[in-house]
Amino acid sequence: MAGDSSGIITVWRVEGEGLKGQHKTVLLTLAVDDNKLRSPKLECSVESALTSQPIPSSFNLEDRRTILHETIEPMLQRDLTHSGLVTERGGYSATLVVWIETCPV
Repeated sequence: MAGDSSGIITVWRVEGEGLKGQHKTVLLTLAVDDNKLRSPKLECSVESALTSQPIPSSFNLEDRRTILHETIEPMLQRDLTHSGLVTERGGYSATLVVWIETCPV
């Protein structure tokens, strides 16, 4: 996707289970810029990213795996813990449903 900044936008479907068995499902958007830092600006642009013109990717498969496992998944875990959706005793599952790579026009 062409835009005004480069990075990766992800959307996760997260199902959490509380201590008393209650279930909650949320969609969570996380994005990182080209420095692999969290980017609220990119997170807010997910709707326009989904409808923009596709462009060739600048990442290979190994780059994507590394960014996913070393940057985005730990960020997801921190966000879920911080938001209270995940507790030490409650379980959860997270499924990656959207992966969008962006670059400046």
